[in-house]
Amino acid sequence: MAPEGTRSGDGRLQKGHDGMTFIALRADAPILPMAITGGEHFWANLSRLRRTSIKVVIGQTFRFSVGQKKFGRTVMGKITEEGMYQLASLLPPERRGVYSDLDSATEDYLAFPPGSSGNLPGEKGR
Repeated sequence: MAPEGTRSGDGRLQKGHDGMTFIALRADAPILPMAITGGEHFWANLSRLRRTSIKVVIGQTFRFSVGQKKFGRTVMGKITEEGMYQLASLLPPERRGVYSDLDSATEDYLAFPPGSSGNLPGEKGR
């Protein structure tokens, strides 16, 4: 699922939409963040009959966790932001876009499997 709702023209992350969060919470589905880079060169390389190097980085699985509390749009936006920061941490700094400041990321609404930690730099277990 593309949490931005579209592809960016410049290859940088755009602000995530809450639809991904809504569906994941309703289904209690685990989220496996994946970042794919290099595809922006595909068509130019194809026209010159060159191979394109694609890099896929897969992050740590997590779930959104709000417990039994009711919440509104503000909390939903915060949860989406936390998920997007997990995705941004898998990308090179120049591709993080809106989520380039990883120091402002939180994990208040994220639940990781036992014995693991988040993707953000400086976390225990990395």
